[in-house]
Amino acid sequence: MDDRTALIETVRVERRPDGGLRVRWEPSGFDVVVTVGPTPDRLTPARYVSGGSSAELEARPGGHYVGVAPAAGGAVVIGADRRLPLEGATNFRDVGGYRSTDGRTVRWGRVFRSDALHLLTDDDVAALRDLGLATVFDLRRDVERERSPSVAHGEGVRTEVLAIGGAASQHPELVDQILAGELAAVDDAYMVNEYLKMVDDHAADFGRLLSALAEPGALPALFHCTAGKDRTGVAAALLLLVLGVDLETVLDDYELSSEYRGRKRMAELAPALAEVGVDVEAVRSLLSARRPVMEATLAHVVGEFTTVERYLVGPAGMDPATVEELRDLLLI
Repeated sequence: MDDRTALIETVRVERRPDGGLRVRWEPSGFDVVVTVGPTPDRLTPARYVSGGSSAELEARPGGHYVGVAPAAGGAVVIGADRRLPLEGATNFRDVGGYRSTDGRTVRWGRVFRSDALHLLTDDDVAALRDLGLATVFDLRRDVERERSPSVAHGEGVRTEVLAIGGAASQHPELVDQILAGELAAVDDAYMVNEYLKMVDDHAADFGRLLSALAEPGALPALFHCTAGKDRTGVAAALLLLVLGVDLETVLDDYELSSEYRGRKRMAELAPALAEVGVDVEAVRSLLSARRPVMEATLAHVVGEFTTVERYLVGPAGMDPATVEELRDLLLI
């Protein structure tokens, strides 16, 4: 391939166990410059690769985003390990990098989603400071925030509370009921019912969240709840769908919460559940991000309103112009 006409199409990044990054790009076979940095806007040269298709980068503070560009000149294409490796939040991740059906891509480093922030370490806070967060949206109820107050996540960061209730906000209480023998299990049907209540009863909160993301100075932004999978999962699904990301990709993104948090949480609870004679499978739907749960929820939204956009500009109260502003801000 002629370096003068080469264009990078995709960049994939994986984090190695030692904290370093493994980077792959397509197409390959020409010289590239690899850059790395704490945000997509702050990349510095890391490697020159001649004719290859991958590179191994050593761990470095603030080295999360990777850019790859033809050495002869051309656009930089960004990639990242979706999950930020924080000690006190296991489900903190970037919603960027997904392709929209119109050929554009969701911008990296603009919107993040997470579980609760009350266990952040000093190093975690420094990592969030590197992201340049402007706004944090806390989707937890008052009792959750009082029980687990967030660690300060940087000077000048605005916090907005959009309290969303239901069973999605009562994981500890439901687990306690199961351990006490008061609740036999939480299955997919139970969770679907709670998700449907969420999208029906809290449409205005979801509309406010997505509208606020489009406000001047709001980005980069983070939204989170306690586990980062239910309320946060619904919010992320609505956002990605209205940006034009296809349904299967949105469901894949939702399921990542099982990989990043659910498996660990189930392993932690398994001994206590076994002591009271409860199979850990009885709480899988509660602690994991089960694909059928989100699939049924989104099918309900589409069944009622034809498209997610009509839900957002209907009961969620978004201005159609704000939806377009959101797309302009988050798609490249």
